[in-house]
Amino acid sequence: MNTVARAHGRWREILPRLGVAVSFLVNRHGPCPICGGKDRFRFDDKDGSGSYYCNQCGPGPGIMLIRKLNGWGHATACREIDSIIGDGAPVAKAPPPARNGGRLEAIEGLLAEAEIYLVHNRASRQDQLVILAFHHRWRR
Repeated sequence: MNTVARAHGRWREILPRLGVAVSFLVNRHGPCPICGGKDRFRFDDKDGSGSYYCNQCGPGPGIMLIRKLNGWGHATACREIDSIIGDGAPVAKAPPPARNGGRLEAIEGLLAEAEIYLVHNRASRQDQLVILAFHHRWRR
């Protein structure tokens, strides 16, 4: 199995370790980690491919995002991904826990939006601390 196939569904784990800030990994328009545009990028991760779209840079899968961001060729990007996920067969994931009828996803989505708001709107330090403290307590 090749690197891209093994990385399937694991891009939210891989991309931050290779230079893509977590704040970029949301499915709403925001700044582009590649070209720096203010409101032209979104990470939609369709079918677990790590897909993204930038109105300036164009679309691509997760490996292309890594390559463009770091200026790497395909082989270098694959070696770096392999250093994170290994080069063997994919590890079976445990089934996700019950989600309380979607409430957990809604809360996590709101927390992610609040963090994005803080970053994009340069919120006061006090507002940042309140949101981050709540998020930290929620994740325990």
